Amino acid sequence: MADVVTIDAAGRLVIPKAIRARLQLRDGSRLEIREEGGRILLEQVADAGVPVEVEGLLVIRGRLLREVPDHRELRADRIRSLGGVIR
Repeated sequence: MADVVTIDAAGRLVIPKAIRARLQLRDGSRLEIREEGGRILLEQVADAGVPVEVEGLLVIRGRLLREVPDHRELRADRIRSLGGVIR
């Protein structure tokens, strides 16, 4: 069943908590808004890597687009090509 929200006098609306939780929307999350065919569409905008403080540490939140590759062999080849020694 769809949620119904009301727009206040300032033009604001509240996204229901369950939806915010599922989409991990929090204070400062950015949304793109556009009108398409008489509908209002909201879409999350990727964070631009803005650091936030979490338990005393600065953290840049985000999601990996793919698995992080293992660059150790590439690094070793590069060091060898420069005449370095790998230990």
